[in-house]
Amino acid sequence: MLNYWNKLSIRWKLQISFMTIALFTTVYNRIIAASQIKGMIEHVEQHQLGAEVISELEEEYRAFIFNSFWETGLELIILFFVISWFAKTFVKPVRSLEADLINIEKGDYTKPINISTEDEVGSLAHHLDTMRQQVNRLLSRIQNSTVHITQSSFNINEISHQLETIAESEQKRESDVMQAASRLSEISNNVQQSTSDTIACADRTQQQAASSKEKIKSGIDQLDVI
Repeated sequence: MLNYWNKLSIRWKLQISFMTIALFTTVYNRIIAASQIKGMIEHVEQHQLGAEVISELEEEYRAFIFNSFWETGLELIILFFVISWFAKTFVKPVRSLEADLINIEKGDYTKPINISTEDEVGSLAHHLDTMRQQVNRLLSRIQNSTVHITQSSFNINEISHQLETIAESEQKRESDVMQAASRLSEISNNVQQSTSDTIACADRTQQQAASSKEKIKSGIDQLDVI
């Protein structure tokens, strides 16, 4: 029974509570009124005020008992609709707050919470709306930070790509410089070899010229003797 009661909405809890109070109050008042009429009948019988008076009181008592049933039923029906309207009016701000909280639960922090009253429910709605605004600002900051981080990551990737391109270019230049230095070294060696060959050839030529000169001088000397 307690579990069933806990599952009921606030509106039905209020309605059932007020209807129970109204039922007990109405039945209690009817019982008190019936006991008072019954007491009057007993008082009349004790003082023997006349059979006609007793008969009228008993008739009134029976009529009261009979009318109490349908009057109580009619009062309870009227009270049911009146209490239902008041309970619905009382629960309406709670329902509105519940709908707003469902939107927040779905992730919509942009829609403001409707504050229609200035009572405890209105105060609760105000505090929840303040919390919603703070969460919305926090999410906006997180989103902006995410955008900045994404942009920074893109810039870092672009810079890394440029550095890789520059490194490849420098590596290629270094390779070209090394190849050029190797060629220059080879050319230098060739030039040195050519220079050495030329010097050796010049020495041989000079030696040959000196030998020829000696031969010519010797031939001239022989001619002078003749």
